[in-house]
Amino acid sequence: MCDSKYDENEDAAPAPLDDVKDGRLDFAVICLEQAAGLTAPPQQRSTPRRWIDIQDLANPPDPQAQMLIAHFPGGADLRTLSRLFDRHSNGSRRVRYLTPAVLGSSGAPCFTVDWKPYAIHNAGYTAARINQGVPLSLIVQAFGGAGALKAAQSAGRPLLPP
Repeated sequence: MCDSKYDENEDAAPAPLDDVKDGRLDFAVICLEQAAGLTAPPQQRSTPRRWIDIQDLANPPDPQAQMLIAHFPGGADLRTLSRLFDRHSNGSRRVRYLTPAVLGSSGAPCFTVDWKPYAIHNAGYTAARINQGVPLSLIVQAFGGAGALKAAQSAGRPLLPP
């Protein structure tokens, strides 16, 4: 397993921080006992979940590009929402977007409009009316690169299900 603590200052801030502590990526990669990507969610019994291809991450979005979040708000069925990409934080440790998400959506994958994975949703700021995620490229680097993640997947331990 590989993980990275969150920046505790992010929880207390009313708006996203421009400077996030280096190395505070707010993620945990876990190995599952069963291959969740081969099973279907209860609402779609015939369609397996599959996996996100971390070998083909999106490039940083252009200003005013759309960002998509695929999540299960409040335990409801899968929802996909899209709104505009906003900006990156200093050092590009976080990405900001106007795509709505509800409390509890942390960990949801964020995509560009061509369905390439770009970030993992990690926070929302109601007063600032903005959400943010951690770029997947930073998580892949922290894990040891895409090759290490791919090796874990090929060993029958799939990671990062959508």
